[in-house]
Amino acid sequence: MILEKIIEVSNILDEIDDFESSISSEMSNYNYKLSDLYHYVENNTMDTKKCYRLCRELKKVLEERRQFKNNVELFHEYKNNIQKLNNGKENRQLLLSAIGKRSKQLNQPYKNRVYAEEELKEIMEG
Repeated sequence: MILEKIIEVSNILDEIDDFESSISSEMSNYNYKLSDLYHYVENNTMDTKKCYRLCRELKKVLEERRQFKNNVELFHEYKNNIQKLNNGKENRQLLLSAIGKRSKQLNQPYKNRVYAEEELKEIMEG
């Protein structure tokens, strides 16, 4: 019983280490995808149907990238508190609390930096 649990924990930690080693290449991949889409918009004339399809793809990539970036942020919170993992139940609860707090912060609605909400609505309505 305990051997299986130790093996399970070891496998999970291996998965977390693999995630860490993939961060840079995954982030680059998302940035390249976005760059390809941005350049396509810049360099091509598109009808309504093509614009819709491109926007749909852009939205998909942006949502995937946001999920990945949130996972990276949670991973960094985990790394900052990793010493709590082996220091008893109470400390593990502190680790989970810190990660939960960071997760809640990451799920806050986006606040525009340049465009006012009214400006964006006006652009969309033409």
